[in-house]
Amino acid sequence: MIVTRKIEFDMGHRVPNHKSKCRNPHGHRYVAEVGVDDKVINEKGASDEGMVIDFSDLKEIMMNKIDGVCDHAFMISRDDIDMINCFFHSENDISTLNLIDEEIRQYGYAHAFGAQRNSDKDWKTIIVPFIPTAENIAWWIYVRMEHALKEKDIKLKYVRIWETPNCSAIYSGEDKKIITTLGGGVSLA
Repeated sequence: MIVTRKIEFDMGHRVPNHKSKCRNPHGHRYVAEVGVDDKVINEKGASDEGMVIDFSDLKEIMMNKIDGVCDHAFMISRDDIDMINCFFHSENDISTLNLIDEEIRQYGYAHAFGAQRNSDKDWKTIIVPFIPTAENIAWWIYVRMEHALKEKDIKLKYVRIWETPNCSAIYSGEDKKIITTLGGGVSLA
């Protein structure tokens, strides 16, 4: 049985090499849809009897793994030096880049709170080791959700990210050879 839950969050990004206007900093009202595929719980008297997962439990995980990280943040590719320069002192600030790289190695992304100690700005940024397209964001959220759901013994089926009302990307676990899960984070193999 597949059950789904959606949440919405606001996040900025840019696609630095894009041939058109998406190369400019901009934002979206993203919709994240998570589908889980598992057996219906038949344990008599259990709070979640008759369910695959309680929708409120799924929402809580999504709020923690998606909304808590992404809402009202700006996602930047680690290789987008122009945006790194906008948010931090400079690409030549080795201590800032070292903090960013260490957080990416540890968690799969840098929330940049540590890196912002070297900045006079207190902006919520997410620095990732990929270009923040809908496709890559769907993959990144899938890995974060998969880890959290495994702890509850629930199988993740897919993550769908709506970037606009007409455009979305779905990641369903294919190409796992490029993914290495490290704790709650990810790295590219």
